[in-house]
Amino acid sequence: MADRHCLLGFLVLAVLAGAARGAGEKYEWKEGKLVPMAVPAKGSAAGELAIVRAYFDKGDNRRAVSAAKDFLKKYPDDPGREEVMNVAARAEMNRRLFFQAYEWFEKQLQEFPAGELSDNALHKEFECAEEFLKGTKRVAAGIFYLPAQSDGLEILERIAEHAPGSALAEQALMRVAEYHYGQGQWEDAVQAYDHYLDLFGKSSRSEYARLRAARAMHASYRGSAFDDTPLLDAQQRFKNFAALYPQTAQKENIPAILEQIRMSLAQRSYDTAGFYQRTGKPTVAVFYYKKVVDEFPQTDPAAKARQMLEHLSATTTKLEPKPAARRAPRRPAVSHPATGPDAAFVSKPVSASAPAWGPADSGAKK
Repeated sequence: MADRHCLLGFLVLAVLAGAARGAGEKYEWKEGKLVPMAVPAKGSAAGELAIVRAYFDKGDNRRAVSAAKDFLKKYPDDPGREEVMNVAARAEMNRRLFFQAYEWFEKQLQEFPAGELSDNALHKEFECAEEFLKGTKRVAAGIFYLPAQSDGLEILERIAEHAPGSALAEQALMRVAEYHYGQGQWEDAVQAYDHYLDLFGKSSRSEYARLRAARAMHASYRGSAFDDTPLLDAQQRFKNFAALYPQTAQKENIPAILEQIRMSLAQRSYDTAGFYQRTGKPTVAVFYYKKVVDEFPQTDPAAKARQMLEHLSATTTKLEPKPAARRAPRRPAVSHPATGPDAAFVSKPVSASAPAWGPADSGAKK
């Protein structure tokens, strides 16, 4: 009987509570009784914090942000500031203003780096970064929509700085590397994977990161007309990977990749030799052709290099200058009577009896 009375009393209270809710009054269950909830009121930190929550719960995100700003101005030292900033940030996310949300989370983390809601803020920042990496634009001044992939990457880097060594930091740095790899930004991808390995070299994903870094380095090589440093670096990375993870190396066909790199290096040396040959530097060309033959003997470029060496050898022999012919001794000049139109300008031979030409003979005969 008592149970029936209790149940009846509960139903009556529930009906009353429903009626009160319809009138705008809220109730809560306390100490076995349904009692009116305290109504949030302005003028106190607790009351205005409740107002911020209420706007957010109703989905009025704009007013939630505005109320949060008012709260922070009025209560510069209140511990409720952490929750207020967190609520404002989530309200901005609901409005798809992800950069503004990130700024709110950063403000929260700066003021409460080890607060109860710091982990929540970091995970929400990760969500904002993902939106930007997927192509969501950043809204500036309420009217400009700007590409924000770089902002997303920067946010992920900041997350790793906020929580060094954490699982979330590891996830953030791997996401940075994967983004660059997916975009074909090979140099940036290598740098990002290396940064990940510097901090999380013993993680379960380190093997994956090493392989991706080697592949990205290999992909960054632009051809025989360019520097071969990326090719040599990739070769060393694949060799190191094969030494550390031999089974995975076989599964990923690393031996075939190393042979491909070897062929590329041979072709580059052969092309370099051809360049010097075309530009009139046969000695340097011979050096590179011999390099191909010596370092990559069982390759197609080596076979072609041997032919070019034979050709250059034969050409050089043909073009060698012949020894200069010895000239006959020069005979003394022989005087002949001058003839022709220039005869008047040629002096006649002086007879033995004639006086020598000189100053004493300069006067006229008398």
